[in-house]
Amino acid sequence: MERIFSAVQAYADEASKLRRDFHKFAEDAWCEYRTTAQIAQYLRRIGVPCKLGVGNMAEQFAYNRPEKEKLEKAKKRAEEQGVPKALIEEIGDFTGVTAVIDSGKPGKTYALRFDIDALTLTESKTGSHRPWTEGFASVNDGACHACGHDGHTAIGLICARILNENKDSFCGKVKLVFQPAEEGVCGARAMMESGFFDDVDVLLSGHIGLNAKENGLLVANTGGFFATAKQKVVFKGKSAHAAAAPERGKNALLAAASAALNVYPLVQDSRGMARVNVGTLHAGTVANVIPERAEMKIEGRAMTTELCDELSDNIKRVCEAAAMMYGVQVETTVFGAAMGANGDESLEKKLCAVARKYNLAEKIKEKGVFGASEDVSWMMDAVQKRGGVACYMMWGTELAEAHHNSMFDFDEKVLPFAIKILLAAICEGI
Repeated sequence: MERIFSAVQAYADEASKLRRDFHKFAEDAWCEYRTTAQIAQYLRRIGVPCKLGVGNMAEQFAYNRPEKEKLEKAKKRAEEQGVPKALIEEIGDFTGVTAVIDSGKPGKTYALRFDIDALTLTESKTGSHRPWTEGFASVNDGACHACGHDGHTAIGLICARILNENKDSFCGKVKLVFQPAEEGVCGARAMMESGFFDDVDVLLSGHIGLNAKENGLLVANTGGFFATAKQKVVFKGKSAHAAAAPERGKNALLAAASAALNVYPLVQDSRGMARVNVGTLHAGTVANVIPERAEMKIEGRAMTTELCDELSDNIKRVCEAAAMMYGVQVETTVFGAAMGANGDESLEKKLCAVARKYNLAEKIKEKGVFGASEDVSWMMDAVQKRGGVACYMMWGTELAEAHHNSMFDFDEKVLPFAIKILLAAICEGI
């Protein structure tokens, strides 16, 4: 194991450089063309074959796909930022990368999952923001790595390099998943449904920071993932003059407003915590025309997948009732979803034991609560249903500002910290 840890330290600067490169060229969900290309080029350069594009996806489960025009703009921007056109064509319309490193020896099949997308957010350009002062703030307007996925991607690549260079140090094989579109919980199900996880025995993933804001803190098993379903609801009515002929109109805005007010009581449930949020409502054009169209985006969350499914059905029912009340049509589409999930205690104990054995963490917390949604839950559930085990860790780091803030930044010492834990777990055969 000493050889593995020495390699991690040797590549620590490379991990930081990779992280800063991904940070500088941040790309949001499904538009991660340069990011995907950089991952693929790195893996191929170190001798790890990888798969790009739609071959990694079950297309029908790829939620909230952008319009073709936005994808084409993202491709063009990536080409302008140095990605060969042939590689963009290889990626096609679906970003993300998968790879397999086989030790050549019998053993377990591990999966390491890393999310790669940035947030739709404009990064701070103030003198107190390190990425700005040190020259690696995002150059792509409206895209910002304010959640740490740039760090996750760097962690994944260095893990791949060290595993590939030290195949004699582990048994079995390691599957690497660089997943697009985690923000909005849009990308994981499509990768899970592709069958890539069907033979996985152990799934490991994790996050920088979150509820681990101390350097050297390992949270071995994060649970309490909220199941969620995000729905776009479109009401279609009929426009008319609001004064001269109001009876000829069908007011889509009133239907939407009624639905917006009436979905909130649905979270009263003694069986578990739930949340509803009407995040957007757009309707109408001018004051004297009855609105013929209204669009809402509603998010439901619950402590379990079963409660969330029931909540989503009830949200749809309320919207249909509101549409009926005002004589309009309604269409509901799911544009993001995640399951409820909890890691396995048996794997948690093994992770803690490995961390203690090699003195990898200054502080170890066995369990933590996520308190939000993460679509890695699709992958965790798939592995667990087939008899495997999964854990989602939190790797502690001091933060300049909270996640999803334009001033977000983290201490890059967390990169080798996380890499050591992942590699030790695999090499110990947990």
